Amino acid sequence: MKFYTTGFVLLLITASISARDIIFLGISAHNAPAIGQSLEKQLRDQLNVSPGIRLIEDSQTQRFLYQLNFDINPVLSKEQFQPLLMYHYDSTMIIWGTIKECTIKAYRRNLIKSALRGKLVLGLNVYSLDNQKYVYIGSIESEVNEPKGWILFESIENGVHISSEDRLRILSRLQGDAVQSSFSILKALLYEKTSKELEIEIEPQIAPLEKSVEPSISDVFSIPSIEAAPLDSNLEGGKNDTIGQK
Repeated sequence: MKFYTTGFVLLLITASISARDIIFLGISAHNAPAIGQSLEKQLRDQLNVSPGIRLIEDSQTQRFLYQLNFDINPVLSKEQFQPLLMYHYDSTMIIWGTIKECTIKAYRRNLIKSALRGKLVLGLNVYSLDNQKYVYIGSIESEVNEPKGWILFESIENGVHISSEDRLRILSRLQGDAVQSSFSILKALLYEKTSKELEIEIEPQIAPLEKSVEPSISDVFSIPSIEAAPLDSNLEGGKNDTIGQK
């Protein structure tokens, strides 16, 4: 019976996770649109191939994006999500991001060595239609450091050249880290939501303990019971005096 109960609970969890709808609005990046598009594509591809996530991409969502004008206004209010309640389930989660910082700079590691440092800061937002509130608002920081080469008495600006190959390689690593971090946060939110919905307490079926009665000495040695003889009321000292009797 325990096996069937466990299997049923796992089936419920699997079905619940597989029913999770995700609306990915995109990633806004005004200062670096190419980087934003590349990061958006990688995260969208990751969501598409992930079990337990169903990425919603239909005409209603595209119309919703057009009405919000998300590229110009990435900060969304609660009232702006109300139109989606007509077309999607309450369990739908809406995610979007904004690139806050993306830099690649050279720096001096010590007196004679230089290195490259890349930094990407992605603002991630997750809104739940079920609770009608933000369930996550935060920033994801990715940083990459690579040795560049020797540098003597020249300045960093004149002595270190950041090539296009360096930029592509570092950007690829930064975007990969940001995608994995965003995906991990989203999976944790989905798991937490599913766990709260499936809080099933299964009490163990334990038979009540019977009270054990220890045998008496008469039962062990088969001693017959002896009944006490009734007392005679006429015996001396055994009369019962009645109040008022002479």
